[in-house]
Amino acid sequence: MNHIKLFSTISKNCNTSLFSKSSSSLLLFQIPNIIKRLYTSTSTTIKTRKRMKPNYRITMDPIGLFESVFLNKTGTPRQGKIAPTSKGKIKIDCKHGYDAVKGLDGFSHVWIIFWFHNNDTNWMKEQLDRVKNNEIKKKQQLQQQQQQQQLQNDDNDNTEDETTTTTTTTTTTTTTTTTNNDNLIEIKSTKEERNPPKHVTVRPPRLKGKRTGVFSTRSPHRYNDIGLTLCKLDRVEHDTLYLSGVDIIDGTPILDIKPYIPYCDSEPNATVPKWVENQKTQVENVEFTENAIETMNYCLETFGLDLLKLEDQHLTEEQRTENNNTFIPEMDRKHERLERLKKVITEVLLSEVRSTYRIKCKPDEEWGFFCDTLNVQVKMLKSGTITVFNVEDKDVFIKRKEQQQLQKQQHQKE
Repeated sequence: MNHIKLFSTISKNCNTSLFSKSSSSLLLFQIPNIIKRLYTSTSTTIKTRKRMKPNYRITMDPIGLFESVFLNKTGTPRQGKIAPTSKGKIKIDCKHGYDAVKGLDGFSHVWIIFWFHNNDTNWMKEQLDRVKNNEIKKKQQLQQQQQQQQLQNDDNDNTEDETTTTTTTTTTTTTTTTTNNDNLIEIKSTKEERNPPKHVTVRPPRLKGKRTGVFSTRSPHRYNDIGLTLCKLDRVEHDTLYLSGVDIIDGTPILDIKPYIPYCDSEPNATVPKWVENQKTQVENVEFTENAIETMNYCLETFGLDLLKLEDQHLTEEQRTENNNTFIPEMDRKHERLERLKKVITEVLLSEVRSTYRIKCKPDEEWGFFCDTLNVQVKMLKSGTITVFNVEDKDVFIKRKEQQQLQKQQHQKE
C-alpha cells in the first residue's frame, strides 16, 4: 500500500511529458530525483527565507520643520479637520526643494508624515541643554583664542601678524565644523535604544478610561513615533507650503509629503468601531468676555499675528481682482483679524482639547494654551460653556513665568 501511495504522489507531481514516453527505464531513472524534490523542497525554502531575512536599521533626516500656530500639545486639536482655520507652513530644507514641490499646487490636500519629537520631554530637554552648553563653550573658546592672538599681535611685527591671521582662519573653520556635529540631535528608534510605549494598550479619550491596543488608535506614543495627518494646501511659494487645518505642533520634524488622491485615499465603505464615530463633547458653546475682546484687540494692534495673518496680504492687486477680492480698508481688516482669531479659538475649544484627567478631576480650573503669538486663558464657568476671559502676548507670559520661577528658587535658597 505504501508503494501505491508513493506512486500516486509521484504521478501527481510528474510532468505529463514524462509518461508520454514508452521507456520504463527513463521513469525509473527519474524517481529518486522526484522523491528528493518532494521531501526537501519545502524545508530548504523555509531555511533560506530565514537566512535571507535582513536586519534593518533605518536612518532618516527630516526634509524640514513644521511652523505651526500651536506651540505645544496643550490646546492642539486631535485632528486638523476639526480646526480648519488653523494655519501652518513647511519650508523644504533640502537640496532642490523648489524642484521637489513642482506640480504640488494642483492638489487641494496633502498627507504630512512627521515624527512625534516631544514624546520624551525630559530627554529632549537634556539634548537642548547639551546643545546650548556646547555653543557657550565654543563661544568662550573663540573669545579666549581672539584675546591670545591680540596679545601676540601687539608684540610681534607685521610679518608675524600675517601668519597669525592665517592661523585664526584655520582655527575658526575647525570650530565651526565641530559645533555642527555637537549641535546635532540624533533620535534613535532601534530595538535596543528606543523608548517603547509605557503600555502596549492605551486609553483613548473616547473610550472613557477603557484600554485598547496602541495599533488600533492614533496615540502619539508608539513603537516608532511616526505621525500621519491630512492638511489643506492653501498655496505653494517657491519651496514653502502654506497649510490650513493642522494638528501638528511647532518645530515638528517632517519626514515626507504626499498628495491626497480621492479615488484611492477615500473609502466610502470603510467601517470603524462605535467608539471612533463622532460623539458629543461636553463643550457646546464658547463665550468671550469684554476683557478678552479688549486684550485681543490690544495684542493685535501691538504685537500682531504671525501665521494667522490675512491670506490676501501676499496677493497683488491683479490677483485680488481675479479672485473677486476688492481692497479691504484698515478698519475692516482689523475686524477681520479679530474674527479670524476668535474663530480659531472657538474651533479648538469646541473640539475638546482637554485631557481626560482635566475633565474628570479639574473641570473648573483655569487653564490656557498658545495660539500663534498669543496665550489664551479660559475657564468653564457653567456646564457646556467654556469662557475666554483673558488674552496676552505669549512672550510676555513666558517672561513672567520665568521671573516667578526665579523668585521661587531664591525663596527656597533663603
